Parts: sequence; structure tokens; C-alpha cells
Amino acid sequence: MKIRLSASGAGGFLLPAASARWKRALVLAAALLSPACAAGPELVRLEAAGAAIEAEVARSPEALSRGLMHRRFLCEDCGMLFLYPAPGRWCMWMKNTALDLSIAFVSAEGRILAIERMAPESETRHCAPSAALFGLEASPDWFSRRRVLPGSLLKGLPQPR
Repeated sequence: MKIRLSASGAGGFLLPAASARWKRALVLAAALLSPACAAGPELVRLEAAGAAIEAEVARSPEALSRGLMHRRFLCEDCGMLFLYPAPGRWCMWMKNTALDLSIAFVSAEGRILAIERMAPESETRHCAPSAALFGLEASPDWFSRRRVLPGSLLKGLPQPR
């Protein structure tokens, strides 16, 4: 028996069969050595109303489409910051997202325009009320527990590339 390891699904290399422990170790090593993992996600520390959150930045079309889909856990002070290509009335949904989340739509100047709670696995659209350049997803009560409200200023936002 041979094991095929491939980061892209095409190609790869063959190894003789090994114990289950070695197979897991090899797959983990291959994942950690892949170019996507080597760079790691872009993270930013954001602050609003005296509260801080660490957010993974979604910039690419793929990351913007994927968001937090298929994730099962998000720490209390963690989130995902969507950096849209241009200011607009962007919409979000929760298809293939099991997490319970809230979204804050944020202007280019960093002002929170609206905050909406989103139900898991829902295709209900949640749209910015006016031109937003950012969307910040966090645990459902993160904003209210920290008194981060529409009108609050979000600091630490990355610049578009």
C-alpha cells in the first residue's frame, strides 16, 4: 500500500504505507510546509470603545467568499475583518457557517454603520445601510458586551492594497 500526499490534489509523491501516527505526522508536516500556511493569515488588532479584538483579514476574492465557512470555533476576542474592494452596500450571509456571529459594517473612515446578528447556516442577506469598506464578524454578543455601537470608531484598520 502507498500513501499519496499532495497539497494541490494533483501530483504529489508516494510513500510506503506507515502507521496511522506517521501518516498523520506526514500530512501535518506537508500542510505546515505549504506556501499558504507558511505565510499564515494576516492578523490585525482592532480597537473600539476601549475594547480590543484580533481579526483575521479577508482581502482576496477567495477569502472574501469563504469567510468563516466550515469553521467550528472562534475565540471570544477574535473575528474576521472583510476588506471589500471598494466602498459599497455589501451584503453577507451565513451559508455553510455553523458559528453564531454578528457583523458590523464599517465605513472607510472607520465608523461603525450598523451591527446585525446573523443566524448560523442561514441564507438571509445582511446588507450595509450605506457605503461600507469593511465588515467585522465577531461572536454574537461581542459588540453589545463591550458597548461597541453604531457610530463607534474602529481603530487599527488596514489600508487597501
